[in-house]
Amino acid sequence: MTISTTTRQVLLSIMMVSLLGLVACTKSKSNDNEFAESARGIWESGCQNYGINNEYGRTQLLVAETEFEIVNSFYEDPRCTRPTIKFLSGGTLTKHNRFFRQGIEASAEIDFLIESVSAEIMSIGKVQQFNENATCELVNWQTNLSVDISNCIDFTDTGVPRTEYDIYSATTATHPSGVSTRVLYTGILRGNSEEERPSQLDIQNPYWRIGDTPESEAP
Repeated sequence: MTISTTTRQVLLSIMMVSLLGLVACTKSKSNDNEFAESARGIWESGCQNYGINNEYGRTQLLVAETEFEIVNSFYEDPRCTRPTIKFLSGGTLTKHNRFFRQGIEASAEIDFLIESVSAEIMSIGKVQQFNENATCELVNWQTNLSVDISNCIDFTDTGVPRTEYDIYSATTATHPSGVSTRVLYTGILRGNSEEERPSQLDIQNPYWRIGDTPESEAP
């Protein structure tokens, strides 16, 4: 049987398309494998206006191999230069190998097992307020002193141990300063169960990479 020139060209085109598809799939799998480690580092959000008692704040994420720390800092000015108090949550991190895509970016599931919560006050006014109210049943609050507030009923989200279910995506973007750098997105709201895990990324609130975490030590 002889094959015409036109038929041969069609067959070659089909073969090329198939090969390109195979390469694309292989590249996607490779990117996903690299993506599994892309959350490691120190990430920080911009200064945000929370609109509650005129409070401003930013969040820092410290992500190591299997451990994490979330630092929520609050300030009395819109430039986040005069700190009042910060809350630190730490524990064990689980990154899953279940990937899904939103547009061209890959996302993955991630769980935060929170095992400890602490607070540190930087404002004299806050110290006086906490001592007067016996916050967390304590009357000896001091500035710049970390205090364990795990399971304190005066604050929300201090119960431990508990797991928060989230998603994340890491990529490269242009920082407001104009510099191209790594950026991390998490879900719009962390869920308290697998069923409540967010399905959409909060692209309005990125975390910019500002440093490395130790290879074998907790953040």
